[in-house]
Parts: sequence; C-alpha cells; structure tokens
Amino acid sequence: MWAFILCIIYVIFAFACLAVLIALYDRRPLRIRSGLVMLPACALISVGAILQMFLPYQGTLQVLYYFNVLMFVVVYTGFIFFVGEFTGRFDPLERKNLALILIVPVLAAFSIITDNWLHLWNSNFYLSTLPDYEVPFLLWDFSYMNIVWSIFCFASGAVLLYYLSRTLHRTGNWILLAVFYLGAAMCVTLNIMAFFTVDLMVMPVDGLTFTLGILSFYISALVFGMFDIAPVARKKMLDLMKDAIFVLDSEGMINDVNTSGLKLLRRERKDVILQKSDILLERFPALDHFLKEPEEKGETEFKDVDDRTFEAKVSVFDYGRMKKTGRMLVLKDVTLSRQIEKKFREAEFQMKLADTNRRYRTIIENQTEAILTFDRNGQITFFNPVFERIAERSTKQMADSRIGDLLSEDDDRALWDRIEKATPEAPVFHFEHVVSLLDGSDMWIHWQGKVHFSESGELTEVQTAGIDITEKRKKEAEYQAIVECQKELIVRRQRGGTITFANQAFSEFYGIPNEKLIGSTFFPSVDEEDNLRFREALRCLTPGLPDSDPVKLRILRGQDDLRTTEWRLRGIFDSKGQMVEYQTVGNDITEKLRMEQELNKTQKLESLGVLAGGIAHDFNNLLTSIISNIEVAAKDIPSGERSRYRLEEAVRSALNARNLTQQLLTYSKGGKPVKEPTDLGELLQKTIEFTLTGTNVRADYRIAEDLRPISADRFQIEQVINNLIINAVQAMPEGGKIFVKASNSDRYFRSLDKEGGQGFIKVKITDQGPGIPADVLGKIFDPFFTTKDNGTGLGLSTVQSIVKNHGGFIDVESEPGLGTSFNIYLPTSNAPAISAPEAVGSEGQVRASRILIMDDEEAILEVLSTILMDLGHSVEMARTGEEAIEQVSRSLTEGRLFDLLIMDLTIRGGMGGKDAIQEILKLDGSVKAMVSSGYSNDPVMSEPRKYGFIDFLPKPYSIQDLKDKLARLLL
Repeated sequence: MWAFILCIIYVIFAFACLAVLIALYDRRPLRIRSGLVMLPACALISVGAILQMFLPYQGTLQVLYYFNVLMFVVVYTGFIFFVGEFTGRFDPLERKNLALILIVPVLAAFSIITDNWLHLWNSNFYLSTLPDYEVPFLLWDFSYMNIVWSIFCFASGAVLLYYLSRTLHRTGNWILLAVFYLGAAMCVTLNIMAFFTVDLMVMPVDGLTFTLGILSFYISALVFGMFDIAPVARKKMLDLMKDAIFVLDSEGMINDVNTSGLKLLRRERKDVILQKSDILLERFPALDHFLKEPEEKGETEFKDVDDRTFEAKVSVFDYGRMKKTGRMLVLKDVTLSRQIEKKFREAEFQMKLADTNRRYRTIIENQTEAILTFDRNGQITFFNPVFERIAERSTKQMADSRIGDLLSEDDDRALWDRIEKATPEAPVFHFEHVVSLLDGSDMWIHWQGKVHFSESGELTEVQTAGIDITEKRKKEAEYQAIVECQKELIVRRQRGGTITFANQAFSEFYGIPNEKLIGSTFFPSVDEEDNLRFREALRCLTPGLPDSDPVKLRILRGQDDLRTTEWRLRGIFDSKGQMVEYQTVGNDITEKLRMEQELNKTQKLESLGVLAGGIAHDFNNLLTSIISNIEVAAKDIPSGERSRYRLEEAVRSALNARNLTQQLLTYSKGGKPVKEPTDLGELLQKTIEFTLTGTNVRADYRIAEDLRPISADRFQIEQVINNLIINAVQAMPEGGKIFVKASNSDRYFRSLDKEGGQGFIKVKITDQGPGIPADVLGKIFDPFFTTKDNGTGLGLSTVQSIVKNHGGFIDVESEPGLGTSFNIYLPTSNAPAISAPEAVGSEGQVRASRILIMDDEEAILEVLSTILMDLGHSVEMARTGEEAIEQVSRSLTEGRLFDLLIMDLTIRGGMGGKDAIQEILKLDGSVKAMVSSGYSNDPVMSEPRKYGFIDFLPKPYSIQDLKDKLARLLL
C-alpha cells in the first residue's frame, strides 16, 4: 500500500515540477534564473524513486541510489546559485564564486568514494522487506562519513536559508516567507524522521522531501509574483536618468532608488533601501503633505533645505498578486531653469516698461476713435489725428482753440449741461451731435466722456472719445422704416412709461396720430389686474433675461370695442445694467381666442354627440320591443275599432321616434352609412315628392339622363334631401318653386374619392326664398344653431355630417332677395344601382322555416319569437353567441338545420354576432344569417357580407320590415 501511495505522489510531483518550470520560464523577463535547474533535478529524483519501486533488484537499486545522490548534489548546487543571486550577496557567475560553489560537488564525490556502503562493488548490500511495504529495499549500516556529510549539508543549508529569509523579510514578502518556512520545516522534519525511523529510512522519501520543499517555494514565488520584478536592463536605464527616482511600497518604505536619487540624498544604497520615507523628508520637508495625498497623480514645486528648487511628480501603481499600492516619486532639480526664467521675465518687464509711453502715444494716435481732452475752461489740451480729420482742421489751426469753437451754440450748451451733471461718483457722460463737413454732408458723432475731479471735488479735466455713428443712424432709420411696415403693434417707452417710438400699426390700431403718441404716457389697458401683470413682467426684466413671457391685456378701442391683445416685452439696458428703455411688441388675439372658444365648443358638442349616440342605441332596442308588441297586440283587434286606431297611431309615433334616433346617430358620427349602389335621380324624385305632399310648393327637376349611380345609405340620403326640402318650404311660406338639378361632375374633390368611382355627382337644390343674411351664413352648419322659434339646430348639422360620412362635400350660396342654393357633391359607384325594395304583400309567398333568434334582450326575444311563430315559422332562441353555436351544432347532428339565423351584433357580457358567425360558418358554411343592431357605427352593419352575414336588419323595425327581409331571404 505504501509503495502505491509513494508512486502516485512521485508521479504528481514529477509533473508539478515540470509545470512550474514551464510557467516560470515563460514569464519573461526573469531577473533570477539560476535556481530553475532545481525543478528538473527534483523531477528526476521523483522518477528515480518510482524506478526503485518498479525495479527492486540489488544492482538496479544501487545504481538508482547513486543517481538520486547525484541529483541531490545538483539540487543543492542550484540552491546555492539561487540564494547567491537572489540575495545579491555574490554573483554566481564570477570565477571566484563559481570555484567556491564547485567545492560542494567535490565534497559530495569524496564522500561517495570514501563511504564504503556506497561503493558499487560493495557486497554487503542485501535486499529486505517490511510488512506494510511491498517492494524490496537495500539494507546497510551508517558510517561516520555519512553523518559528517549530513551535518555539513544541514549547517551550510541553514546559512543559505538564513540569508534567503532575511531578504524576503526586507522586501516585505510575508506570505512567501511563511510558505518558505513551512516548506523548509516539512523538509527537515521528514529527513530527521527518516534518519531515526527504520520504516521511513528504507522508503525513498528523501526525494519526496527535497521535491516538496522546492515546489512549495517556487509555487509560492509564482503565485505572489516574486519573479515579476523589472529586469536589470530597466534598472540600469533608470540609473542613467538625471532625475532622482524613488520607488515606495504601500508601507511607505523605499524599495528602490536610482543613482541620481542616491546622489541627491548623499547616501549609500544600503542606507536607503528598505528605509522609511522619513529620510526624504529630512532633505525635503515640503514633501510631507504631497506624499500623503491620495491622488493617483500629482505635481508640485518646492524648495529644499538648501533653497534649491525642485519639481516633484508622483504616480500610483499596483504591484504583486495582492494588489498593493506603491508610489513612484520623481524629483527634478529646476533651480537653474527657474533662475533663467526669472531673469528673462525681469528683462522683458523692463523692455515693456521702457516701451509703454511710446506705445501709448502710438496707440492713441492710431485709434479709430477721436480722442480729445480739455480743461475746466474748455481749452483743448490734447487731440489725436482722428479728431483733426473730423474737425477738418490742422494742428496749427487747433492751437489755442476752445471746445466751444467746434460746436454750435445749442450743442455747446447741451455738452456743458451734461458735464455739470457729472459727479465724482458718476463721472461718465454721453453726448451726440452732428458735424457739417466741407463737402456738404453731415456726420453724427457719439462722445463718451469722463470728468476728472480734484481731491476737493473741483473739475480739472474732461477726457472724451468719439466715434462716427453716421452709419448707425442710417441703419436706425432703415430699422424704423422696416418697423413701420410691420403688422405687429410696436412701441418703445422710457422706464417711466413715456413713449419714444410707435410704429404706424400701433397708431392706426388705437386711432391716435403718431405725433400725439410720442412723448405721452398713453396706456390703453382698462383692467387693473392686467396692469398689475404688465408691471410685474416689466419688473422681472434683467440684462441676463431681457425678454418676458407673453402678457395679455384687455383694451378698449373706440367707445365699445373690447379687444384682447398679447404683448412681449424686451428691456434695453445700459453698461451698468440699468434699464433705460423697453420695447413692447403686441398682437390683436381677439379672433384667435374666439376661434379657440369655438373649438372648445365643438369638442364639447362632439362629446355630447357621443352621449347622444349611446342613448340612441339603447333607445332603438326599446323601440323595437315597443313597436313589435304594439303591432302584435293590434292584430288581435278588429279593423275599425277605436282601440286599434290608437295602437296604430302609437306605432306611427314610435316610427317617428326611430327617425329621431337615426338623426341622433348621424349627428353623433356614429351613424356609419350602410352603403349600396343607389340611383340618386329616382331617390331624389321619390323623396321630394313625398316631402312636398300637402304643401303649396312644387319642384322643377333637371336630372341628367346619364346620371351615374352612387354608393350610399338610402335612408341617410333621404334624410339629407328631406331636411333641405323642408328648409326650402319654410323659406317660402307664400309658395314657390324648388329647382333640383343633378349632373355628373368631375371638377371637384377628386382627393375625396375613396370608393374607386368615376368622379362625383353634383346635386343643386335652389329655393326662391329671401336668402340668408351674410352674418348668419357662416353659422348655419353649427350644431344647435337655429333662427327658427321651434327649431332644434340639428337639421343642417346632420346634413353636413351625412354628406361627409359618404365622402362628399356640401356648400351654400345665398344672396338676400335671390334665394339660397345648396350644392352637394357625392362620389359615384361603378356597380349598377339597386332599386328600392318593394314590400311583399302576401304572407303565403314565404315558406315556413326554422329560425334561430339570438339577442340579449328578453323582451325582444319574446315578441320576435311570437311574430315569427304567427307567421308560421319554427323558432329557437339563444341569449349569447356561445348558445347559438351550441344550437347550430346540435341541429347539424340531429339533421334539423336552421333556415335562417337572426343575430344581435353585440351581447352584453358574452359573445356577439360578429364573433359567433365565424364559428358557425366553420360548422356549416352554407348557413344563412342576418345581423341586427340598434347602432350602425360598426362596419358589420354597412358591409354584412364581408363578415359572413347575408343581410342586415336595423333596429327598431316593424313587422312589415321583418316580413320584407324574410321574403327576400326565404323565398
């Protein structure tokens, strides 16, 4: 068992030695390579130990034992080379050191030769075994030379270990040092135990101890980066640098320094390495705070104790596998360069100082501004050439001149007024005047002056600088001309409110001549709250934020014209940040606000329309039940009875209510047209003749023979025609004629043609009434707008909504005294027109059928089933789409198919007809189904065949409507 365990361990150690050797050798550049020979030697020792267990013969064991001793000598020699190179005590490659190291193998050879039990020809060896060690081994006796050799190796090894551990301790590799001590202790312990224990002595554990110690050290060195140190070449490169370089570890100890740093500290390397950074602070106390700063990089300049100037740079870096933080300090002596710079600056300053007066004079004379100074009496004391050119006088002519000689009396008086107002606290003033040149042109000059006072406060001198502002004045005139053309209301005011400028639009808007506005404090607002908002906006203007947000003012124009205006303010500030003027730009937004109010009103009306549509939908369901029940009840009463007459009147009233709900649906934009190809000429004549029945108005038709059909909802178009004809009749109480013209038109609204038709049909309906006043004409299509005492205001609004939903357009033409014309444009259709359905008068023409009714209203289910059964049909009822699907499926199984399905479009809380018919068609593709609903906003009602239905039945409907549908579908 022990032999097997040792064999496994030696195999592992052999591969481990080779792996560590490859890892270290691949880590380039390495500072220390001499010790790498120990790793292959240890691997060979492990191989020798393995062979001892597999070749247990006396001769073979003697040779292998001799081989292991030789490898031990190689390991020991390599260890001496490694320690010498790592500690820096000596260079193993020097001759004297090489000769000293070679003594070790010589002593080893001597001990081998003199030790009688190591002779290869010694016959005292014999093989023996142990109970727990299966492999035979050599047995021998100890000699004195063996003991002396062991003591020598132990003593010399202890010295080498001491130097090695001391170096590790100084460099701060504490973890590596601990692992090294542990490996050395294990090695010594195992060897001592093998020396005194027979069981261990006979086993080949000596190679195990060597390999364990060497592996422990090298693996630790590999993990903790002992060999990741900069190469010697880099060290030599640093020594050649003139700057002093110090490398400090995380504890603040100096780990390395170049030659320039040693010279700067005036110390030897041994006195600096592994010393605290305090030795730097002795020479450079100014570095105390700099070295403690946590920044990764830093620069500073300081003086040392000898008053020399140094430039210091520090950078932070991480080192080692534990990611410790070190610092590199670079010191550069810049004393000489700073002295040269200082002398250069002093010389430069002297040169500038010497040149100041000359340059000052040259600058003044070359200024584009006119420079002029004069004393308290107005006597001119200095002027530059620019002023000469402006004044058009030579230097000789300017001699003994006074400022008053160059100005007009008014300008001279205005100038001295400004000078007298100046104080020592506010000595600056501004002055503008015009100069007439010899060529007849005028030049505007702007002067900025400064009054100088004596200590007693008396005026001593006036310095002025003037610039030509003639072009500026021209641009201001051009700006004024542009502003005058603006439609915005533009006005400029002084801080106190006095108007300094107002454009023509402002003057015309308020009807006040510009001459009266300038210099006045006219402010048109009539509301105190508006005035407060305006003053607050003005107060908030600053040089940084000179523009305000819009401010609304309600103003009174004329006697009773109340308008709303919107103004933007902009402050104009002087160099001290004081507001001197402010400009306001305004617009009349009365109409804009009125339009916004109309838009809000329209949106509210649209919301009301949605509500009306919902009410109409529910009301249609109620009307369906009411009409059907009344008609069922009326059938049981003989004709001519008074009660039957009352019931028939109730039905007619309910049908009129149906028209009202349809109008609400149309107005609410929920009445989506149920379109079909329609002959508009026939529809026009039938509807108009019916509407004019009983009136004193007749119609004159001019309908083109080639009039194309349109795609339209017959009922809705009838509603449009009916509303327009009723308005025309009401506009002619004394009677008259209505002219109706219908023709094909390709000139208008092609972009509205969504139906793929061939243009549009134009219908023009003209009456002979008094016409519509101009102030009313623009409002006639507004919802709830009416001029009639009993009007609802929904008629023309509904007409416009229907025409728009059909993809068309309507406009109106009217002149007082000449009547009114409505022009309607409707898109045409390619399909042939479908004539209006004729009512089926005989019930016998409809065969008895099996019909399924689906509706969520119990009242409708009950009355509709009663009507159908009275008509001779067999009826089944379903309250949801799921029930209808189940009944159709059952009928298919039983072979009793339904002839017709009448399905409600929407079911509260369940599947409606739209979804249910899709599932039913999957069961029976030939089924006939008719959709019914009280709200036509769903596309299913306008295009039933597209969704699987063959027809539709809008609610409310009468018994006759139902019979007509059945006659068409069940024949």
